[in-house]
Amino acid sequence: YVRGSEDEFEGEIRKQVEIALEEADVILFVVDVTVGITDLDNAVANLLRKTEKRIFILANKVDNHDRINDAAEFYAFGFGDTDTLSSINGSGTGELLDEVITEFQDDQEEESDIPRIAIVGRPNVGKSSFVNTLIGEERNIVTPLAGTTRDAVGTRYNSFGFDFILTDTAGLRKKS
Repeated sequence: YVRGSEDEFEGEIRKQVEIALEEADVILFVVDVTVGITDLDNAVANLLRKTEKRIFILANKVDNHDRINDAAEFYAFGFGDTDTLSSINGSGTGELLDEVITEFQDDQEEESDIPRIAIVGRPNVGKSSFVNTLIGEERNIVTPLAGTTRDAVGTRYNSFGFDFILTDTAGLRKKS
């Protein structure tokens, strides 16, 4: 998430971040305990203050006990407790997931029974534009550059009596 950049990708990514924040039930704000609070962290925190959703501050890279105390710095954001974890070795992730799932309602529809449709093709043929057109939103980043989509992105389509997941994929390339 970068503000004020003229880079086309960063502008599109910013839009996607804002859409994701709108649609999310819970927000996980990951910060780096080895660096501390940065200007960009403050910008993200200011963006998050506009939402009334539950925000978890995750101080990552807490690989040893000495770094646990360093995580206290992130209380300055004003979002409450800071969870400590280490993505590289998985410590703290189980406790975090236990805490996060308490925020979800039990009556949410199970997506596993919903049909999934994958959109595939070579790079830059318009797969992301096609998905955006079908759902009527600019959910996938579209640029003239090949390789814009790097990961498979699933989007729920629920209109006109149809309910399924459309998965936009990165372009298939011939092996060299």
